[in-house]
Amino acid sequence: CVDGTVLDFLRHGDSPIRFNFPALQIHDLEAGRPMNFSLQVMTPGPEGTVRAGGAIGPIRTNSYGTTPLSGTYELESADLSRLQGLAGHAQGGGRFTGTFSRIEADGTAAIPDFSAGDAHTVRLDSQYKVAVSGLSGDVQIESAQVRTGRSVITASGTVAGSPRRVAVAFAAQGAEVQDLL
Repeated sequence: CVDGTVLDFLRHGDSPIRFNFPALQIHDLEAGRPMNFSLQVMTPGPEGTVRAGGAIGPIRTNSYGTTPLSGTYELESADLSRLQGLAGHAQGGGRFTGTFSRIEADGTAAIPDFSAGDAHTVRLDSQYKVAVSGLSGDVQIESAQVRTGRSVITASGTVAGSPRRVAVAFAAQGAEVQDLL
């Protein structure tokens, strides 16, 4: 049990990104075997709380990227107001599996009070499947489906590189204009 742990990710020329772990428990530490974990972490931006649990390993010290991991996660609430031009509170959850170099995650998310700029507040519900590189932080959006009102918007693309570049393709068929505005 290492509750109260703080993890800083150092960035060249920028202040570190800090993650606070009010709860962090690691079980079954044994060489050559997976270890189980459960955690609660406070995310820095957007600010929120994530609970997760699962297994990591066995750790491959000669090739960290090939270390396997799997588990489930739940986002309790993330305040989007720290992201320029957005507002609302996101929640969701899902599961993940893969290796540090390619973590495949799928799940659902909801933002009951989403707004962008001066637009009216709407509810967004989504299902998604993404692949994340734990080594670079790059994200591949394999599929995302967002429902607002009676409209469904689909998306795929990437968030990758340094600096981060976003390339996303959106499609909506039969969407109502008021849902998209």
